[in-house]
Amino acid sequence: MAVSQAVSLSRNTLKVVRQNLAWAFCYNLFAIPMAAGLFSPWHLVPPPWLGAAAMACSSLIVAGNALRLRNK
Repeated sequence: MAVSQAVSLSRNTLKVVRQNLAWAFCYNLFAIPMAAGLFSPWHLVPPPWLGAAAMACSSLIVAGNALRLRNK
């Protein structure tokens, strides 16, 4: 019984890890060029506080997604 639960938990963990990596990849795909000033010709330069808030929100989303494992 414990082996079955361990296998199930490990599968769920890998699923959550993949979701978190996908989220981080998509977030960074947009955020890094924005922070580097790639969109500055179109006057899309975010203030520093917005970058910090976005990074904090990203971290909260990843941590919240990982916390879903507690319910499984």
